[in-house]
Amino acid sequence: MMIQTLVVASAAIFPSLALAKPLVSRQIPMQISCDTSANSPYSTDVVAALDILKGKGDVQCVQNQSGGAMCTEFQSYGSAKLGICGDNGLSITCRDATYYLQQIIDDCVQQGKVGGTYQVGGGGGHNRVQIWHT
Repeated sequence: MMIQTLVVASAAIFPSLALAKPLVSRQIPMQISCDTSANSPYSTDVVAALDILKGKGDVQCVQNQSGGAMCTEFQSYGSAKLGICGDNGLSITCRDATYYLQQIIDDCVQQGKVGGTYQVGGGGGHNRVQIWHT
């Protein structure tokens, strides 16, 4: 990681930096937007919903709302909703959706809560899979 390399290289010039932690512990992919807050669903509920969604395999998860928030819920469990938002007719396999949603969990969980989006192809950036509160 470039930042870690910079900190190590700078330590030779500035000994006080030798104990400094890297500014970024890991990079979150550009496609992911973390929106975790106190109002986000519990991560355990998100994982339970994700496990149910995984069982749908290669079935198409389709965004079929043409108005409002333009989001379609695929699965809910407890405090969690999983779905897709964007262009009407946007379709990905539920298997692919679970991959993207797992990435949100991996990168965005905080204090037992998680929320966020993963941008998927096309649509000028507004097509996304999403985790939100029920």
